[in-house]
Amino acid sequence: MGGSKHFSDAAATEESRKRFADSAVVFLRDHGFDGIDLDWEYPVADGRDDNIRRPEDRENFTLLLEALRAALNAAGDMDRRRYLLTIAAAASEKYVANTELEKIARTVDWVGLMSYDFAGAWSKTSGHNAPLFSDPANPSPDATRNTVTAAVMRHLEAGVPPEKLLLGLSLSGRTWRGCDRETTGNIRNAPVRRRSRPCTGIAARVSRRSRSSTSTSTPAVRLSSVPCTAGREEEMEGT
Repeated sequence: MGGSKHFSDAAATEESRKRFADSAVVFLRDHGFDGIDLDWEYPVADGRDDNIRRPEDRENFTLLLEALRAALNAAGDMDRRRYLLTIAAAASEKYVANTELEKIARTVDWVGLMSYDFAGAWSKTSGHNAPLFSDPANPSPDATRNTVTAAVMRHLEAGVPPEKLLLGLSLSGRTWRGCDRETTGNIRNAPVRRRSRPCTGIAARVSRRSRSSTSTSTPAVRLSSVPCTAGREEEMEGT
């Protein structure tokens, strides 16, 4: 379940939480789903400008998940099966601060960590979409915090058990146009990074969906850590 504009309203009161949970169970049964994955982007702060948000979202998110778990358990008892409840969790420090991850982890079957989108059209510099570690050439003071490793550690330290933390991997990358070619490199060649140089242009997102599970084709993605004023982001899908 995504589309986060009204999640704050749905989580605001006991009545609204029950109404949401009951509706979710009806939807799940009608479509033969195995469970519910809740993707609230995001409680308390950030997300789309038109999202409804409250300071109480932090606690209400936990209560909403508890209401969902209770409704799914009741439905499961009737249907003689167990329905799953999971969430998609953001990687940022702000998300960890604005959620009660330790309590949430007791309620859900797993936490799906969205370990990507560390750089994009919103960034002041070009960079890796999902860096495992920080790039020494990245001049940003936040570089060491904006990595997959740092995001995993944040969630573990916030109380998510390792066995309930699922690393979400993105089958996509991002490119920038207009940057100095001498400062960019192919991810598979891993060339030596040079000093940061100005660039302007468009940040683009590229991804490939394999035709079969045995496909070994991988899109080449140009990566760099150079200042870039990215105007708009383009979505380009491959097959």
